[in-house]
Amino acid sequence: MRWIMMNIKKYKQVVNYIFWGIVTTIINLSGYFILTRYMGIGYLQGSIIAWVIAAIFSYIVNKFLVFQKKSGDIRVVIRENVLFYLSRVSSCGVDMLILYVFVGRLGYPDAVIKFISNGAAAFLNYVFNKWIVFKPHGLEEVKE
Repeated sequence: MRWIMMNIKKYKQVVNYIFWGIVTTIINLSGYFILTRYMGIGYLQGSIIAWVIAAIFSYIVNKFLVFQKKSGDIRVVIRENVLFYLSRVSSCGVDMLILYVFVGRLGYPDAVIKFISNGAAAFLNYVFNKWIVFKPHGLEEVKE
């Protein structure tokens, strides 16, 4: 048990990212299925709307809870926002491409493919967040 607790502390950021990533994924998938199954919205449109909701939630939890960034400089906040949403648009593009090819062209069930595309997007999002978005770039940050 001690080994587990030591590793949780050692890998706190990764554990937090996984936890909040699961919550974000639940938001994304729930939104997608509500929009496509109960509201009759098409799979691509439903995916985009669910993505927007999940991306807003994800920015907040990644900034404050996972990477614990408390920026005092407006330039840092603007930079993080621009990079975050540009990276999310990229991962959303991957999500949409996978859905389009496998559901729209090859006829696979959207539920299965949405889970797979979400996994690919989640991996890309972690890479973007860890090494690009929330990485200090020489601008002054407030440490608390």
